[in-house]
Amino acid sequence: MNDATHPGRAWRLLFLIDATDRSRKLLDHALELQRQGQTPEVILLYAIEPVRCWEVLKFRSESEVAEYFAERAGIFLQQAAERLQAAGIACRCCCRTGDPAALLRDVAEEMQCDALVIPRQTCLGLPLGLQRRLQRRPGGVPVLAL
Repeated sequence: MNDATHPGRAWRLLFLIDATDRSRKLLDHALELQRQGQTPEVILLYAIEPVRCWEVLKFRSESEVAEYFAERAGIFLQQAAERLQAAGIACRCCCRTGDPAALLRDVAEEMQCDALVIPRQTCLGLPLGLQRRLQRRPGGVPVLAL
Protein backbone atom coordinates (compact mmCIF):
# COMPACT_ATOMS: atom_id res chain seq x y z
CA MET A 1 0.00 0.00 0.00
CA ASN A 2 2.97 2.28 0.28
CA ASP A 3 3.54 3.95 -3.04
CA ALA A 4 6.08 6.07 -4.84
CA THR A 5 4.66 9.30 -3.42
CA HIS A 6 5.50 8.19 0.14
CA PRO A 7 8.46 5.79 -0.13
CA GLY A 8 9.43 4.13 3.13
CA ARG A 9 6.58 5.72 5.08
CA ALA A 10 3.89 3.66 6.79
CA TRP A 11 0.46 3.88 5.24
CA ARG A 12 -1.30 6.59 7.26
CA LEU A 13 -5.01 5.93 7.81
CA LEU A 14 -7.56 8.24 9.41
CA PHE A 15 -10.32 6.47 11.31
CA LEU A 16 -13.47 8.17 12.57
CA ILE A 17 -14.15 6.86 16.07
CA ASP A 18 -17.41 7.16 17.97
CA ALA A 19 -19.38 5.22 20.57
CA THR A 20 -20.62 2.55 18.16
CA ASP A 21 -19.42 -1.01 17.69
CA ARG A 22 -19.35 -0.28 13.98
CA SER A 23 -16.51 2.24 14.37
CA ARG A 24 -14.56 -0.09 16.67
CA LYS A 25 -14.85 -2.87 14.08
CA LEU A 26 -13.19 -0.60 11.54
CA LEU A 27 -9.96 -1.02 13.49
CA ASP A 28 -9.91 -4.61 12.23
CA HIS A 29 -8.78 -3.16 8.89
CA ALA A 30 -5.56 -1.82 10.43
CA LEU A 31 -4.99 -5.10 12.25
CA GLU A 32 -5.50 -7.04 9.00
CA LEU A 33 -3.02 -4.79 7.16
CA GLN A 34 -0.46 -5.50 9.85
CA ARG A 35 -1.11 -9.27 9.63
CA GLN A 36 -0.41 -8.98 5.88
CA GLY A 37 3.00 -7.52 6.66
CA GLN A 38 2.17 -3.88 5.96
CA THR A 39 2.89 -1.05 8.36
CA PRO A 40 -0.19 1.05 9.05
CA GLU A 41 -0.01 4.25 11.05
CA VAL A 42 -3.41 5.20 12.41
CA ILE A 43 -4.88 8.54 13.33
CA LEU A 44 -8.04 8.28 15.38
CA LEU A 45 -10.48 11.19 15.12
CA TYR A 46 -13.47 11.77 17.35
CA ALA A 47 -15.71 14.44 15.86
CA ILE A 48 -17.97 16.33 18.24
CA GLU A 49 -20.89 17.94 16.49
CA PRO A 50 -21.84 21.24 18.16
CA VAL A 51 -25.01 20.98 20.25
CA ARG A 52 -27.57 23.55 19.19
CA CYS A 53 -30.63 21.90 20.76
CA TRP A 54 -32.35 24.38 23.06
CA GLU A 55 -33.70 21.52 25.23
CA VAL A 56 -30.11 20.67 26.18
CA LEU A 57 -28.81 24.24 26.30
CA LYS A 58 -31.68 25.20 28.59
CA PHE A 59 -30.03 23.19 31.38
CA ARG A 60 -26.32 23.25 30.43
CA SER A 61 -24.06 25.87 28.92
CA GLU A 62 -22.33 25.21 25.60
CA SER A 63 -19.01 24.89 27.42
CA GLU A 64 -20.45 22.30 29.85
CA VAL A 65 -21.84 20.27 26.97
CA ALA A 66 -18.53 20.51 25.09
CA GLU A 67 -16.61 19.42 28.19
CA TYR A 68 -18.89 16.41 28.65
CA PHE A 69 -18.46 15.27 25.04
CA ALA A 70 -14.70 15.84 25.18
CA GLU A 71 -14.49 13.57 28.25
CA ARG A 72 -16.54 10.89 26.49
CA ALA A 73 -14.39 11.24 23.37
CA GLY A 74 -11.28 10.64 25.44
CA ILE A 75 -12.67 7.34 26.69
CA PHE A 76 -13.49 6.03 23.20
CA LEU A 77 -10.20 7.25 21.74
CA GLN A 78 -8.24 5.62 24.56
CA GLN A 79 -10.01 2.28 24.09
CA ALA A 80 -9.31 2.30 20.36
CA ALA A 81 -5.70 3.39 20.83
CA GLU A 82 -5.04 0.68 23.41
CA ARG A 83 -6.32 -1.98 21.03
CA LEU A 84 -4.02 -0.81 18.24
CA GLN A 85 -1.01 -0.26 20.49
CA ALA A 86 -1.41 -3.76 21.96
CA ALA A 87 -0.97 -5.04 18.40
CA GLY A 88 2.09 -2.83 17.85
CA ILE A 89 0.38 -0.32 15.58
CA ALA A 90 1.42 3.30 15.97
CA CYS A 91 -1.49 5.65 16.46
CA ARG A 92 -2.36 9.22 17.37
CA CYS A 93 -5.63 10.54 18.73
CA CYS A 94 -7.39 13.82 18.12
CA CYS A 95 -10.73 15.26 19.05
CA ARG A 96 -12.26 18.17 17.16
CA THR A 97 -15.59 19.98 17.15
CA GLY A 98 -17.49 20.52 13.92
CA ASP A 99 -19.14 18.77 11.00
CA PRO A 100 -17.64 15.24 10.76
CA ALA A 101 -17.34 15.30 6.95
CA ALA A 102 -15.50 18.62 6.99
CA LEU A 103 -13.31 17.53 9.91
CA LEU A 104 -12.38 14.26 8.20
CA ARG A 105 -11.31 16.05 5.04
CA ASP A 106 -9.41 18.75 6.97
CA VAL A 107 -7.61 16.36 9.33
CA ALA A 108 -6.76 13.97 6.47
CA GLU A 109 -5.09 16.80 4.56
CA GLU A 110 -3.42 18.24 7.65
CA MET A 111 -1.99 14.86 8.75
CA GLN A 112 -1.10 13.81 5.17
CA CYS A 113 -3.24 10.67 5.34
CA ASP A 114 -3.36 8.12 2.56
CA ALA A 115 -7.01 7.15 3.20
CA LEU A 116 -10.06 7.91 5.34
CA VAL A 117 -11.67 4.81 6.84
CA ILE A 118 -15.37 5.08 7.66
CA PRO A 119 -18.26 2.67 8.20
CA ARG A 120 -20.14 1.79 5.00
CA GLN A 121 -23.63 3.25 5.00
CA THR A 122 -25.81 2.35 2.04
CA CYS A 123 -29.39 1.68 1.13
CA LEU A 124 -30.16 -0.15 -2.12
CA GLY A 125 -26.51 0.33 -3.06
CA LEU A 126 -26.60 4.10 -2.65
CA PRO A 127 -24.40 5.85 -0.08
CA LEU A 128 -26.05 7.40 2.98
CA GLY A 129 -25.07 9.68 5.84
CA LEU A 130 -21.42 10.47 6.29
CA GLN A 131 -20.38 8.39 3.29
CA ARG A 132 -22.68 10.45 1.06
CA ARG A 133 -21.55 13.76 2.57
CA LEU A 134 -17.91 12.84 1.96
CA GLN A 135 -18.66 12.01 -1.67
CA ARG A 136 -20.28 15.43 -2.06
CA ARG A 137 -17.23 17.08 -0.51
CA PRO A 138 -14.42 15.91 -2.78
CA GLY A 139 -10.89 15.93 -1.50
CA GLY A 140 -7.47 14.60 -2.30
CA VAL A 141 -7.63 11.71 0.19
CA PRO A 142 -9.59 8.62 -0.88
CA VAL A 143 -12.39 7.24 1.32
CA LEU A 144 -12.48 3.56 2.29
CA ALA A 145 -16.03 2.66 3.35
CA LEU A 146 -15.88 -0.73 5.09
